[in-house]
Amino acid sequence: MKGIELELNASATPLAAEASWRLGRWDALDELPIQDANAEGNSDGIYQVCLGKAMLGLHQKDVGSVRANLRRARNAVMEGMSSVARESYLRSYDHIVRLQIVREIEDTSDVLCSDTPSFFSERVRSQWLNWDRRLDLTSSSGVGAILNARLALTRMAGDLSLEAELYVQLGKRARKSGLRNIAANALAQAESAICRIEPAKRAILQCNLRLQVAKLKHEYGESSAALRILGQDDLEAVASLQDDHLLTESARNYVVSLGIEEHNMDKPKMTDVFVRSALQSTRWMI
Repeated sequence: MKGIELELNASATPLAAEASWRLGRWDALDELPIQDANAEGNSDGIYQVCLGKAMLGLHQKDVGSVRANLRRARNAVMEGMSSVARESYLRSYDHIVRLQIVREIEDTSDVLCSDTPSFFSERVRSQWLNWDRRLDLTSSSGVGAILNARLALTRMAGDLSLEAELYVQLGKRARKSGLRNIAANALAQAESAICRIEPAKRAILQCNLRLQVAKLKHEYGESSAALRILGQDDLEAVASLQDDHLLTESARNYVVSLGIEEHNMDKPKMTDVFVRSALQSTRWMI
């Protein structure tokens, strides 16, 4: 009976470690015994627990703990990859994704453990790291794991704008993969993060969020709701106006709603902006 209990503890510990760092339950993570996952041949378990302990080290700003646990996590990944790489590339791909996660934590650990975490956003957007470009080169199967790790790092940096942006990315990727429930949850989390940002800094994030929510509504067959979210539910009525003055005023109001200064625009320019914006935001529905 005791042997069964120990086996259950060993299999549950990696899952508990991942859940703890993703939810920010640092006390629970601190209490997890790393030896429970150290069974011979259990490289996946060792990776998950060591990754969790590295996240805990970042939270505690303990550089030594972060480096030591990332080293153990990398060794565990390499051990697991050495056994599956001979079989197929597909089986080793998850291990490659894990190595990327370890690397991204290493690349940001010095900033997160410093007294100036405000430089975190500049670091991850720099040409050196280029998070967006790395994600473009990742298959859909690995995107979720990478984004979840990035979200944990971003929360520790206290960067709400980047957190909202990552949730929008996660929602977009999940929607494209047909995971609508995950997409809806991610976009709801993005909205929550955006609501906590200063109003003056929300505009672009809100536009991106509205577009992704509208696309999700459209995929559910709710095209009218999608147009209402975009503020274009009366688009057909505006386009069919016969009165030249009313058409010009409608175009002007739409341009102003986009936050564009219109006082120096002549009628053709204003109409051009109206038509281009309308087409760009609804062409995916065709």
